[in-house]
Amino acid sequence: MQNISHPADSYWSQIKPFHFPALTRNAKSDVLVIGAGVVGLVSAYHLTKSGKKVIVVDAKDIGGGQTEFSTAHLTWVIDKRYAELKAEMGKTKARLILDSHKSAIDFLEDIIRDEKIECDFKRVDGYLFSKGTKSKKKFEKELKVLHELGAAETELHAQLPKGFKGKGYCLRFPRQAQFHPLKFLNSLAQYIVRNGGRIYSDTSICHIDSEKARTENGKEINAAQIVVATLTPIQNIFPELKAMSYRSYVIGIKIKKSQFPESLYWEDAQPYHYVRTQPMRGRSHLLIIGGEDHKSGKNDNEIIPFKKLKKWTLENIFLFKKIDYAWSGRIIASDDGLAFIGRSPSHKNIYLITGDSGNGITYAAIAARIIHDSILNKKNDWADIYSPSRTKTK
Repeated sequence: MQNISHPADSYWSQIKPFHFPALTRNAKSDVLVIGAGVVGLVSAYHLTKSGKKVIVVDAKDIGGGQTEFSTAHLTWVIDKRYAELKAEMGKTKARLILDSHKSAIDFLEDIIRDEKIECDFKRVDGYLFSKGTKSKKKFEKELKVLHELGAAETELHAQLPKGFKGKGYCLRFPRQAQFHPLKFLNSLAQYIVRNGGRIYSDTSICHIDSEKARTENGKEINAAQIVVATLTPIQNIFPELKAMSYRSYVIGIKIKKSQFPESLYWEDAQPYHYVRTQPMRGRSHLLIIGGEDHKSGKNDNEIIPFKKLKKWTLENIFLFKKIDYAWSGRIIASDDGLAFIGRSPSHKNIYLITGDSGNGITYAAIAARIIHDSILNKKNDWADIYSPSRTKTK
């Protein structure tokens, strides 16, 4: 049993990441990508496919940052509701946000299919649910807006999703997806190298100048374009950043495959909770329950959130004997609920990806396409919406 008094590595970390050598001499490339998580590697893959020479560096191994501690929901159901986005930004921009996240899942699915990557990818339904009757009007409003924006497949059900106790309402979103992030990254790293890219582990960047980055061991990497794909930007690359850091907690419980439906679930309540399953060997699945988010630096006694997750699971799903896995990760939430993706406001050749607000996997695909198009001087309809230079929406 996982000792929740001392949470360790996530379930994904059972897959050993490919280890690449550290950078030991000066290097040069068209593009330098700092960060070998899902954001950095998907961006690097897309650029190498277009013929760019790319170097990827990471202070750890691939996937060793927050990707390892995610729950890998692939969804266009972002934390900020589309009714809010429409009210604040207008119908056109809200539709573009929806389209970008829908396209992100398709983009990742295309990569997985084209490269024949075995990573447990599966299309599943997603459910936003709330116990009781208070959410009915809110869900009806959200459903109406989603239909206006083109998500006609969304449905409102006067019951909780199958597998949950009690009564309430839920919105059903067909064709969301899930996968194993470390299996995906291991394969993607191989394709980056085959496409001419270079990856260096154990290589920490301590300083960035125009078209140049310096490692902690004094080596220099020259690149015409630099992509900062770390959780938060290095040094003062993005001093304008207005975001808050949160910590989110996860427990994993081994169950029989037939014991709980394969879908994605998000509770529309505070504290926030989210659920999914993950195939294991044989006929077993791992039930993954996350939530109990709080601002970093506040109430950082990790034992309490894990105990709350256990209590919530017992009350809302079913009884279980033990917790098999427990881990936590960080989330950077922007002030307007949207990620910052694109050229740094202060540096013409530096690109940023941060503030994913808990949707890091789909934002990785959105970012890969925006940054790819920007570097290749192509128009991208989503670039202005996610631009780090955008003004506040309210």
